[in-house]
Amino acid sequence: MSKIFYDHLIKFERLEVHINSISDSHEEKHELWNIIDKLIHNRIINKILHLLPGRHHDEFANLLHEKPFDDAIIQFLKEASDEDIEIHIKKEVEILEKELLQELLEDEKEL
Repeated sequence: MSKIFYDHLIKFERLEVHINSISDSHEEKHELWNIIDKLIHNRIINKILHLLPGRHHDEFANLLHEKPFDDAIIQFLKEASDEDIEIHIKKEVEILEKELLQELLEDEKEL
């Protein structure tokens, strides 16, 4: 999991506790977090593109491609959108955490 501009907005405390309790090995935890990392990325980028005016999509894509770790991307998003993108990212992460916890709990019941 490489560093990306929105990392500071992501906190999965409950999910982390749950994954640690159900995973038997480091490899299993690593695999789960890789899947979660991809889900997070897709959801956040989709949310940003939805909120960001279309005229800024190319510039955002270029920034993301060139320097995905650069905190300047958040500044760009703040200036390019009328929305508070950080708040939307945090909300999307909360929703995703709830969905993932629910899915994991349902999977456990089926076992």
